[in-house]
Amino acid sequence: MKILLVNPLCDLRLICGGYRHFHTPIPPYGIASLAASLIQAGHEVQIVDHFADRPSFDQQVRSLIESEADLIGISLLTTAVGAVQRLIAAARQRADRPLRFVLGNLHATLFHEQLVHSGVAEYVIRGEGEGPLCELADRLAAGEALEDVAGLTYAGPDGPRVNPVVQQATDLDLLPFPAWNLLDLNNYRSAPLLGFDDIAIPALASRGCPFHCSFCAQREMGAEFRALSPQRVADYFQWVHDEFGLRTLGFIDACFPPRRDFGNLFADELRQRGLIGKLRFATELRVDQADIEVLQPLAEAGLTTVMLGFESGDQQVLDSVHKGQTIEQSRRAMAACKQLGLHTVGFFIIGLPGETEATIRSTARFAVELDCDIAKFNLAVPYPGTELLQSLGERGTMSSDRFERFSSWYDDPDDQGLIFVPQGLSARRLKFFQHWAMWRFYVRPRMILRHLRLGIITPKNMAIGFYVLLEGLISGLRGRLRRKI
Repeated sequence: MKILLVNPLCDLRLICGGYRHFHTPIPPYGIASLAASLIQAGHEVQIVDHFADRPSFDQQVRSLIESEADLIGISLLTTAVGAVQRLIAAARQRADRPLRFVLGNLHATLFHEQLVHSGVAEYVIRGEGEGPLCELADRLAAGEALEDVAGLTYAGPDGPRVNPVVQQATDLDLLPFPAWNLLDLNNYRSAPLLGFDDIAIPALASRGCPFHCSFCAQREMGAEFRALSPQRVADYFQWVHDEFGLRTLGFIDACFPPRRDFGNLFADELRQRGLIGKLRFATELRVDQADIEVLQPLAEAGLTTVMLGFESGDQQVLDSVHKGQTIEQSRRAMAACKQLGLHTVGFFIIGLPGETEATIRSTARFAVELDCDIAKFNLAVPYPGTELLQSLGERGTMSSDRFERFSSWYDDPDDQGLIFVPQGLSARRLKFFQHWAMWRFYVRPRMILRHLRLGIITPKNMAIGFYVLLEGLISGLRGRLRRKI
């Protein structure tokens, strides 16, 4: 069977606003992994990454039709729903033959019946897709029934049919490496905010997450936490280096290493293979796990960048979202990273339930105190599938008429509405504070000189960023002045 897998393009102007200029696409690990499993099962596979290629809408439609695929699979996240619906509708209208679509990923998993019932797609695969997608393709190619394809929702004569999800496969070592050869890796620019000046290939050492942060929906894709072996992860690093001549990788796990001894074992594997000095990598860690004992062997093996979810500078806000960490642990994690000379990226969230202007200011001050190299201040978004969405009640106002609103950087110049605003704050005020926190962190002589010295942000991007921040601040101040007048 001939299968086309699509990483869709969404409306970056709405979703990222002025910060779309800094949005760097990365190779889509999930799609490349699905492609590898399909190829292993004997199918012919093609990948198009509209998010990286940025084709026009007509070009997107033509790519679907001209592929002559028997089945078109599209990865569906919430912010891309409107764009994907328009793309599928246009492709069906213009094609001179029937097209069959299968959707996957988080949004498709959560809204599977609606998507099939409305006719957006004939099939939806819920949860992890390698096994179910291969089985679906096998059955369709053979003209066989679909009743026992695990995790599949599909169109039946009397409405959507929902097959049960079976236990997730536990041995991730058996999965083939992603089919990066199906993508033009030259289309993926460097990741300067991670301190990298070349292509960064995603790496994955685990699936699932053992933690319960209320703002995260990752557990909806599979609550069971599983990890590859350190040997298999090292195999992947060596394969990327030998097969593609690349030297930079970035872990996309919720947290790597998945356990405290894993980092040592993984570093030993790289050392035994003679890869020390030939590769470098980035990872994301919880602050309660980022200490010298964990970080030092990884740093010696090539770790250069650590991303840390600080989230807030107010302990009550942290506790309200079940983060399970303390302000002091954040300080210790940053001290460990600085001691080892690691590049650091800090993630913060503004506008969680119960947030006030005072707690937002505390978070901005805390970011300056921590002094990571890069800070990102996301607006709180109650994504579908999160405990945060389920627990909001009367703690704020919700607006969900457009899925593009489910973005931490939503910016519609004709509509100041955000998906969620805590009580006591307005959408305009919240967006003002997002720009203000960025301004306070970045527009400091010390930070500007650091970025110029390290080449993290180019002078051109500094100028663009300065303009975007200033525009956001002025817009917020104008709104406040109008209310006072």
